[in-house]
Amino acid sequence: MARDVVIIGGGPIGLMTGLMLAKLNIASNILESNQSKKISKDKRALALSNGTRYVLEQLDVWSSLEKLLVKVDKIHTSQKSTFGRTILSKEDIGKEAIAYIISYDDFIDSLKLKIKDNKLIRMEQAAEVIKILNHKTDRIIYKKSKKNVEKIFSFLILADGGKSNIEGLNIQRSNDLDDYEAIVTNIKAEQFLKNTAFERFTKKGTIALLPFLNDTYGLVWTGKSTEISGLKLSGEDDFIKITQDFFGDRVGLFKSIGNRLSFKLSQSRVISIKNKNVIPIGNAAQIMSPVAGQGFNTGVQDIWALNKIISSNLNFSYEKIAEEFLRQRLFVKKPSYQFTSTLTSIFSDDLVFINRFRGLSLSIVDNLTILKKKLVKKLSYGK
Repeated sequence: MARDVVIIGGGPIGLMTGLMLAKLNIASNILESNQSKKISKDKRALALSNGTRYVLEQLDVWSSLEKLLVKVDKIHTSQKSTFGRTILSKEDIGKEAIAYIISYDDFIDSLKLKIKDNKLIRMEQAAEVIKILNHKTDRIIYKKSKKNVEKIFSFLILADGGKSNIEGLNIQRSNDLDDYEAIVTNIKAEQFLKNTAFERFTKKGTIALLPFLNDTYGLVWTGKSTEISGLKLSGEDDFIKITQDFFGDRVGLFKSIGNRLSFKLSQSRVISIKNKNVIPIGNAAQIMSPVAGQGFNTGVQDIWALNKIISSNLNFSYEKIAEEFLRQRLFVKKPSYQFTSTLTSIFSDDLVFINRFRGLSLSIVDNLTILKKKLVKKLSYGK
C-alpha cells in the first residue's frame, strides 16, 4: 500500500490522525495553514470523553496529559424557572470520571511534542491547500512561502474543521441548524467545585460551566442569535450580572470573567463527496453544536474507525479504504449528531408546555437508574 498520505489540518484531529497512521507504519504529511505561533494560544476548555481517552491511550499520549486534566465526576443538569434536575455521576458508568477537561493549547502542544520526533510524520506550517486535481494522478497544490507547491497523494484526509475552500473539492453538506451562536469565556466564582460540571437550560439558551484551570470555570453559552447578540455587546459587569441571574447561586457569586469569544454555530454534515481517495473526518465531516460536548469526541471516533478499517484491510487500496470509511462513517447519520441536534432544538424552545416537559424529563432521568446510565454512556462514549 502506498504511503503518500496527506492530512489537511494540523489541529487535534489532524495530529491524532497522523499519530494513528504512524502506529500502522504509514507515513503522512500534515499541512496546516496557520503559522506555528497562531495555533497554541487558545485557552478554551476542551472536554475529552472516555472514548477519546481510550484512543489517546492507544496512541501513547494519555500519560503526558494526566497532569494537565481536570476530571469531571458529576454533571448537574437543571432548568431555570421550573422544577426538576438530574445529577449524572461517574458511578453511573463505573469509570474514573465522566469526562476530562483540558485547555485547547495544552492539548495541542502535547500532541505536537509527540509527533516532533516521529519520522513517519512530517508537519508543514503556513501551508494552505488551494487546489485538488483528480486526473491521471491525484495531486494537491498548496501555497507555502508565497510559492505554489504541487504534491501527489494516494490518500487525502480532510481534518481542517470544515473550513476548506479548495478548488476542485467536490463536496456537499447539509445544514440542519441556523441562527445559533455561542459565547466562550473563563469565569471565576466564590466556590469552585473542582470535579463538578453544570448544564443550565434557560430561555436565553444553554449555559455550560466546566471545572477548569486555576480554580476557574470554562463557560460556554449557546443560544439563538437574537438572544446571544445582546450578551455579546454587554459590558463585563452586566455580563456577570446576567449570567448570575440565569445560572443562579450554585457556585456562589460570579466575580470576574476572562476574554469573551463569540462565534456562529452550525449543525451540518457531509452528505456526498465526489473526489476519489478523499475522506473528511472530525468537523470536516460533521459540525455539531457544543451542547453535550459531542463534536470533538465524534471526530476521534472517526479516527478510530479509520484505524480499524486500515488494520483489517492492509492489502486494500486506498480507494477501497476510502469507500469503506465513507460507507461506515459518512453516509449514515451518526447517533451523536442526531443526539446533539435534538438536544439543541428541544432545550432552545421556550414554550410553556415544553418547559414543563423538560422539567419533568429531568426528574424522570434522575430517578430512573437505567435511563441515567444510558445518558452518561452517551456522553462518555458517544453511543
